[in-house]
Amino acid sequence: RHLGASQFGSLNYALAIFGILSPLTYLGLTSIFIKDLVEYPNRYDTLMGSVFFLKIIGSIFIVISFSMISYVYIDNTDVRDLVWILSFSSFFDSFGVIGYWYLANARSKYFAIASILAATVSSITKIIFVYLNKSLVWFGFATATQVIFLSIFLIVVYSVQNNSIINWKISFNYSLDLIRKSWPLAVSAFFALIYLKIDQVMLG
Repeated sequence: RHLGASQFGSLNYALAIFGILSPLTYLGLTSIFIKDLVEYPNRYDTLMGSVFFLKIIGSIFIVISFSMISYVYIDNTDVRDLVWILSFSSFFDSFGVIGYWYLANARSKYFAIASILAATVSSITKIIFVYLNKSLVWFGFATATQVIFLSIFLIVVYSVQNNSIINWKISFNYSLDLIRKSWPLAVSAFFALIYLKIDQVMLG
């Protein structure tokens, strides 16, 4: 109601574009990565470091793709800013590997608590922005804060339990093996999201 039909549509348009390209940050890794964490618990530092590296590479590709799309196809400045904000939030989403580690170790309550706290903070931020009568771009930032705060909460919980992201290691052999195994899943997820989101993009 605060944004109105036009601005709310612009926000959904930016979210739809981001949703179509988001599989490029996951690269279909989730199920394979969790399976490997269960099978090789003693190698979790190497597994997590490698997947984190791949997700960072995917985030860089998303930022480049969004830059090209926004300057070639998007004339609306607000939508362009929203796309930029959402694309940069994908870097923080790379820390989601910590959540996968909790899922693999049957300790999903920590991931669930972090997710609930992040969603709560994001919702409170949006309410504050409504009260302050902020513009559309601020609500794009509020949407991105959910990913940012989820990453922060996961890092804090992970560190409190005597773990450290500094100990993560990168194995290029494992990374290449993951890409070989997961690219069909990434492609299928990409086309599935195109099927689900293309109507929002066309209407936008």
